[in-house]
Amino acid sequence: MALRNEAGLGCKAMALSSPLSMSAWPFGMEDLGFVAGEKGAESASGLVPVTSKHGADLFPRDFITWNIDYKQMGVGGDNSWGRLVHEEYTLPSRSYEYSFVLIPVE
Repeated sequence: MALRNEAGLGCKAMALSSPLSMSAWPFGMEDLGFVAGEKGAESASGLVPVTSKHGADLFPRDFITWNIDYKQMGVGGDNSWGRLVHEEYTLPSRSYEYSFVLIPVE
């Protein structure tokens, strides 16, 4: 994956082993993080937290957050109220190692 500015200068990330999971957004991590709502920290079902942040609350920043991960676990199950991720989309809790290089691009 390569990211470039308007002048065409940038950086390319290359995995040194297995393919990596990468994403880039015009938001800071704190913009996307959970913030408990004022009405409590649980939904009506009690299974998932209520958040006060919504997509309409996000505004592009003047920088890019580049996320480079070994792998990414599924984000949810079959519903939106707390079902766990399917087993085949989970990552066991253990140490993981990966490596990559950053290469300047023009």
